[in-house]
Amino acid sequence: MTPKTRTLSRLDYISDEIYELERDRIFHSGWMLAARADRLDNGNRTIVDLAGESVLITRDLDGQLHAFANVCRHRGSRLC
Repeated sequence: MTPKTRTLSRLDYISDEIYELERDRIFHSGWMLAARADRLDNGNRTIVDLAGESVLITRDLDGQLHAFANVCRHRGSRLC
C-alpha cells in the first residue's frame, strides 16, 4: 500500500489569508533575486514588484547597486 499524501485544497490557492502567510514566511523571510545586475547600466534604475512590495533598484555612476522601498518616507506615496 502506498502512503496517503495530503494535498492543498482549492481554497488554499485563492485564500487571502494563505497568501499573507506565504508572503511573510516565504517571500519576506530572506533574500530574493529581484533583477539581473548585468541588465542595469550605471546611472539607471528599475522597479520590481516583490510579493506585493514595490522595490526601486538603482546603479549609481560608480557601478554600485542599491535597493530601496519605492515609497516616500514623508508622504508614503510611490517614488517611481
